[in-house]
Amino acid sequence: TVPLAASLVMIFMFREPGAIDQVYIVPFAVAFIGIGWIQAGAWAETRATAQATRPVSNIFLPAVALIVLFSFFHIILAPGVRFY
Repeated sequence: TVPLAASLVMIFMFREPGAIDQVYIVPFAVAFIGIGWIQAGAWAETRATAQATRPVSNIFLPAVALIVLFSFFHIILAPGVRFY
């Protein structure tokens, strides 16, 4: 649920300017419905076991890749692609 809230903030920042239903309501509704299903699946689980994990050593490269991807969609694809 916490990553969902953080991702919604980023999604809202990089959405193309438009009507409020396209920019805010649709992403929030999709996320709200999705988190409901995820939490419902978690409630049905009776027992969880811990797995061996390794700590993330550096999130710099994934963060840069995410910003580049969002920027590409916002700058290049937001104005539209001209089809001939």
